[in-house]
Amino acid sequence: PAPTRRKVYQLFLEKDIDNNSQITRAEFSSLATDLGRRAFLRLVAHKVVTLVGAPLLATYVFHRLHDMEWLSPLAEKYLPAKIVPTVTNPNFGKTLLMVVFVSTLGNIVMGTVNWLLDMALPDVEKDTRLDNERMVL
Repeated sequence: PAPTRRKVYQLFLEKDIDNNSQITRAEFSSLATDLGRRAFLRLVAHKVVTLVGAPLLATYVFHRLHDMEWLSPLAEKYLPAKIVPTVTNPNFGKTLLMVVFVSTLGNIVMGTVNWLLDMALPDVEKDTRLDNERMVL
């Protein structure tokens, strides 16, 4: 998602080294580099989880659940007989778990990375350089 006005202002405050409420070319370059690093870190974390972590976790969970022998009786009791072979097929279970983990864990990790990166930003309420008329958050 696009950064909020508050986040942009926090990043601005962090990079306004000389505290003159203006950003120089060097400060802007530093800000752009930081934004690139933040985006790269988010992307790498998301890809590692979705391409490596989620498949490994899905395989582990599947093998733990598959050893319990609970799916076949449950499927036979509640599902139409026509689809029981498909649902009880080991490949179906692995695929289903992989889809669930890939679609959820990547976003959870990206949100966590955002939260960790945002903890390092300065607090907007404590800054008095810009009045409320010029910067509405």
